[in-house]
Amino acid sequence: EEPYARLQEAGRDRPVGLPVAAYNSSDYGAVVYQKGPLYFHALREAVGEDTFWEILQTYFERNRHGIARPEDWLAAVETVAGDEYRDLYDAWISDE
Repeated sequence: EEPYARLQEAGRDRPVGLPVAAYNSSDYGAVVYQKGPLYFHALREAVGEDTFWEILQTYFERNRHGIARPEDWLAAVETVAGDEYRDLYDAWISDE
C-alpha cells in the first residue's frame, strides 16, 4: 500500500502547501511527494490533455525568468481553463 493512502486511512492527510515544519517526518514525503503530483493528475483529467499542456506552457512562458508563486500557477490555470478549477487546487494543495 502507498504511504499517502496509509496516511489518509490514518486520518493524517494535510494540505501540500504548508511550511515544512508543519509536517512530522513520516508524513512529509507522503504529502509533498505523493499527494502533490496527484493534484496535477487530477487537473489533467479534469481539463483534458491538450488544455493541461497549454496551462503548463502558459505558466512556463509567464514565469521562466522569475520566481513563481502559487498565485502564478493559479493565474495560468484560470487564463487557460477558467476559474472553476480553483476548488480542485484548494482540495489538493491549499491550506485554506
